[in-house]
Amino acid sequence: MRSLGIIFCTGIWTAFLTGCVSVLPEAPEPSKKIILTPLLSKRIEGSAILGALIVEKPLMLESLDSTRIKIILYDKAGVALSEFISGVEWSDRLPTLLQETLVILYEKTGKFTAVGRAEEQFYAAHRLHLTITHFEVVKEADSSMQVVIGFSTKFIHSQSRTVLAQRHFLRKVAVKEEGLQGIIKAFEKATSDSFSEMIQWTLEKARIAKI
Repeated sequence: MRSLGIIFCTGIWTAFLTGCVSVLPEAPEPSKKIILTPLLSKRIEGSAILGALIVEKPLMLESLDSTRIKIILYDKAGVALSEFISGVEWSDRLPTLLQETLVILYEKTGKFTAVGRAEEQFYAAHRLHLTITHFEVVKEADSSMQVVIGFSTKFIHSQSRTVLAQRHFLRKVAVKEEGLQGIIKAFEKATSDSFSEMIQWTLEKARIAKI
């Protein structure tokens, strides 16, 4: 009887080691990485500025300072619940992702002598300070969805730290296609429109500052 007990226990231990028996939870599938690739949605008008611009890393609420994609769900009573979309995430933390995107779009215009980040440590006459107020999917009680993005923007004189201008940019774009692809397209349109308008506004304020 003792030998049978030893054989039984040995069999269980062998099965455990070979993977036949597992008490560990299955590893979750890795999240899909979403790359945001907005474009300039309109021609940027006006002459170039003889000077450089620093785009500071955006500030934001803690719930947005993440790689996760935020969604706000409304029920029929109008109560909102904040969640994150499972299985997908941005390719980088949102502040870094949006700063990099904005720098690239400024560079594409060719309107400033140079555009960069504070870490690059070159002198720039002006700085762009951003606070992200919205960057989420909103799903209504009737299941319709829209992307809402918002930026509180300050155009700053670098040397004096004087705020030369301030403006809030807000975009709401309906999600017209089902699934993740529709959400990504809505984010890209909202970001393209907001950043294009922001770049045009910045150039106009920079020209006034030069006068």
